[in-house]
Amino acid sequence: MLVIASVEVFLNKELDKLRKKIDLIDNKILDSILERAEIVKSISSIKATKGVDILKPGREIDLLENLYKKANSHLDGKSILYIWREIISNITNSVQSSFEIVIADKQDSELSKEVRNYYGSKTQKFYGYDSSEAIKKITDSKNFIAVIPIEGEWWLKSIPENIYIFGCLPVFENDCFGFLLGQVKPERAKNNKCILICNEESKDLIAQKYNFTIISNLQNKFMISIDEYYEDIDIKDVSILGSFGYIKTG
Repeated sequence: MLVIASVEVFLNKELDKLRKKIDLIDNKILDSILERAEIVKSISSIKATKGVDILKPGREIDLLENLYKKANSHLDGKSILYIWREIISNITNSVQSSFEIVIADKQDSELSKEVRNYYGSKTQKFYGYDSSEAIKKITDSKNFIAVIPIEGEWWLKSIPENIYIFGCLPVFENDCFGFLLGQVKPERAKNNKCILICNEESKDLIAQKYNFTIISNLQNKFMISIDEYYEDIDIKDVSILGSFGYIKTG
């Protein structure tokens, strides 16, 4: 009995040491989060940005890819990314002028789940929008971005000149349920795709110069993606809806 009691005392002491280490780490994490929030607040006061003007999609996706690559046996890359996005969402919505999200999909869809994963719990979200309604919302205001599934006919209609595709969800390579649209100018990232609209003839010309993937084909029109970042394409009857960065998972 004495031996067992001694072992229990030893184990309890070791557990206490480990718990104290956890407490120290928790305090360091919180101090770092609060320090980051203070810096974000300072940046916001200097730049005086509002709504979607705070978004820097190229810088953001490159940062997230670096975090994704820090995965280990304890946390996989996606878990790290979503934990980070939840922290950033809370900071942004607390100390900086933010934006709201209109989602052209049901609240229980896979795309809507990715919106919650990526933009965190605190960002205001509105589900069940029609694609046309969502595009009108973001055209009229910089306080909103839209999330629109890649399926549907929305891309056949004329998209306002101030609206761009600037991201996709999920943000991982070869895994896209929907696009992020808004008054956000796309930015070049480490890994990029560009979304084009073309007809049959111009598609054949694109094939001579670029590697491309057909996303959708409706009414003799094609929505395709090509690798890399482009602002202009010197091919007749081709329009660019935007470009976005993505995270390589391989």
